[in-house]
Amino acid sequence: MKYIIIALLIIFSVTSFAGYANAQSSDATKAAEEKSKVAERAKERLDKLNEKRATKSAKVRDKARRRAHVTGTITAISASTVTIETKKGDIKTIFTNEATKFLQIGKEGKSDIKLADLKIEDKIAAVGIAKDENSGVAKFIVKLNKSGQMRHSVFGEVSKLGDNELTVSHIIHKDKPTTVVKITSDTKIKIKGNDAATFTDIKEGDKVAVSGTVDDNGVLTARRVFVIPGKFEGTKPQDATDSATPSSSSN
Repeated sequence: MKYIIIALLIIFSVTSFAGYANAQSSDATKAAEEKSKVAERAKERLDKLNEKRATKSAKVRDKARRRAHVTGTITAISASTVTIETKKGDIKTIFTNEATKFLQIGKEGKSDIKLADLKIEDKIAAVGIAKDENSGVAKFIVKLNKSGQMRHSVFGEVSKLGDNELTVSHIIHKDKPTTVVKITSDTKIKIKGNDAATFTDIKEGDKVAVSGTVDDNGVLTARRVFVIPGKFEGTKPQDATDSATPSSSSN
């Protein structure tokens, strides 16, 4: 009887230990599974974050590319390709497709053209191609007017009004050279308190600031005309500058 009791105690101890071990193993398995799930969720969040960053970077690159452009003189033209040489002597190959738009900027403003309107020696700007790229597909090709693409600005007093043009004189030194300003349908006229200002709202004696491009004859085609409000009299004679003499800067 004594041996039977001892045997039962041994069996009970072994069984209890086995149960405890199994419980411990089950807890460890659950902990490992939970840890794995946490790691998977963390990985998913990281993947989504990286995807979002990549999408944002792609949008930034695309936006930068839309603004990028190269300028040069046409040296060769084929059915859908234009080759240009930049001022630095770099050769760029400009590809076009059905989405490429062609524009011309000249004395009369901006107008639509076709690839067939381009010719060798024309100066163009190809939009959508970075300066450090030797080739690419252009979103826009803009034909530039060789003689009138210098940006100019003039500040002075309107001394004469004509047919869609005005003459700007120096505010103080009336003997200084004047500037003839041509107004087109593309000219933006700004007058304080008049959101729909037109050329007819400008009067002789108005003080104006004009920006635009100058042709070979010295005529300034205005992009913007800002009429200065109030009774601006300019600077004193000893400090006066050639206000009505255009200042220029290349594109």
